[in-house]
Amino acid sequence: MGSKEKLYSKNCFAKLIISFFFLIFEAILLHDTNRLNSNILLSCVPLTYYLFISTIYITNNIKLNFQFGILSKYYYLIHPMIILILSLTFKNIYDYPYLNILLVLLITHIISILIIKLKNKNKKLII
Repeated sequence: MGSKEKLYSKNCFAKLIISFFFLIFEAILLHDTNRLNSNILLSCVPLTYYLFISTIYITNNIKLNFQFGILSKYYYLIHPMIILILSLTFKNIYDYPYLNILLVLLITHIISILIIKLKNKNKKLII
């Protein structure tokens, strides 16, 4: 990446989507095979590269009204607590992995937005 003059292009999103499909294909292919513990899939390498490139493209070329950095910080800090609370509240939540992921994402997002709004509201009251 450091050797390129212009790091991103307009088709970085297409490459991101293609690498995502390769990751899905590899995961499906390796799901039922008897192998050693492979925690990393080879398709993660191009996916991570194009995800990084796409993020740079978005931050440089697309004007957004909110900052991803603030939201991502709260996602990172809150999601482990949500996972713990859901696992303690619903003992059989792991029997429904898609529901578990959906609930964790949804509750984490809602709580993060609420914290940011409360923080901004309190900042206005103090000043």
